[in-house]
Amino acid sequence: PLMLSGAFLFSSLISRKRVDKGVVEVFLYLYAISVIVNDWYGAKTMTGRYWAAQFLALDIALVCRLPARVSYVLIIGVCTWLALSSTEEGYRWGLFDISYLPDDKARTDHATGCDNPPCPMGTETAVGYFIAEAFVFLLDFYFTRRFANSLHAEHDKMQGAIGATERIASSLSRFDLTLAESILNTAHLPLPLD
Repeated sequence: PLMLSGAFLFSSLISRKRVDKGVVEVFLYLYAISVIVNDWYGAKTMTGRYWAAQFLALDIALVCRLPARVSYVLIIGVCTWLALSSTEEGYRWGLFDISYLPDDKARTDHATGCDNPPCPMGTETAVGYFIAEAFVFLLDFYFTRRFANSLHAEHDKMQGAIGATERIASSLSRFDLTLAESILNTAHLPLPLD
């Protein structure tokens, strides 16, 4: 169901149809939770990590102009998950052992040399992984937010210019030169008029 809703959301965004921001917000929260669950399963079975898929959710939240709380909830959720999984990787306190399926143990025993894989990696390595992963995630947020803000500012300027030219064309079609001139003088057009 999540893949189908994601396909719907993505096709709506591509086709430029209006999608309610509340629907997008709920989808991104569900997507974030499913990515964390998949990452947890991948970490405990040593089949791969998926947390980096959260970049997509964060970038969609920024580009679609969702409220800032969405980005902050995603950042806090991902950084909390990274901290939990890093401490589990460093100390093996039991997070990866929750709901361990019988076939999971058989799949990971042959890949490691310890009795209870995944094997603990030590404090320094776990802290280093957490710092590196969180830094990359926050750096992506910083650059994407700057890009999205400048993109939205340019879009708003162009929308203003289009509105002003529509009013100018309308006044000129009525041969109202004084109104057209006043619109030109008061409108903040982004393009130079020669």
